[in-house]
Amino acid sequence: MTPMTIESQDPRAVVDRLYSVLDPLAHPARMRALAAWTQTEVRRDGGGSAGQFRALLDTLDARGPHGRRLAVQAAVIGRDLT
Repeated sequence: MTPMTIESQDPRAVVDRLYSVLDPLAHPARMRALAAWTQTEVRRDGGGSAGQFRALLDTLDARGPHGRRLAVQAAVIGRDLT
């Protein structure tokens, strides 16, 4: 999987790429990929408490029930790192 970054990018484009990576995966692999991606992005965003990672969570939340679940899971994973 190619690393995705949210640095200086439109959160909508990042969410589209995230979906394209996660969608073909079986649920266990999808959750592992989401966890690995979240950990990387929280570290890059300096803890994830504000800034671009938060914008990504907001964009996921706006995508409906599936995006909302991904946002909650990413937020929980991110919080575990801080």
